[in-house]
Amino acid sequence: MKKYLLVLVCLCFGAAFLVAEPVVDGKVLVGEYAHTLSVLAGQGSLSWSQDAQGGLWVAMTAKTKGWAAVGLGAKRMSGATMYLGFVGSDGKAVFSEQTGKGHRHVDAAAASADKSAVVQAGGTTVVEFHLASGKLPFAGKSIPFIAAFGPSADLTSFHEDNADSGTMVLP
Repeated sequence: MKKYLLVLVCLCFGAAFLVAEPVVDGKVLVGEYAHTLSVLAGQGSLSWSQDAQGGLWVAMTAKTKGWAAVGLGAKRMSGATMYLGFVGSDGKAVFSEQTGKGHRHVDAAAASADKSAVVQAGGTTVVEFHLASGKLPFAGKSIPFIAAFGPSADLTSFHEDNADSGTMVLP
């Protein structure tokens, strides 16, 4: 009987681990996200998982001491809802939602992320956030994205050639 109970307990803990959602803490652990894509010529990664309600967990990681960003809904800045972050010289994390307008961006009219974290450590900046299903800035299962990073800890410095685009696919 003890043997069966032990097996049942192991299965329950294993099942809980398999359905565990990412934690928005600015750290991306191996296996935390269902999908990870190398971006920015290997200088970054984009990770995502869909939650049970149809929302989205996203983590953008870039090799920079400056800002990192991912835009969803377009493969260019223009038209994308962008999620940017950096850690300032004072140690304070800054997370901002922006809307791409041409080759510039402005503050988003309304926030769509209900959780966010930005961490900079060891020359890497991580921007991590969650979007509830009712606040997704895109429709469908095929999501165009743009990813970028810059060397400065601000929201306005240019990214040089440090930009990439692609498509995230949801199940």
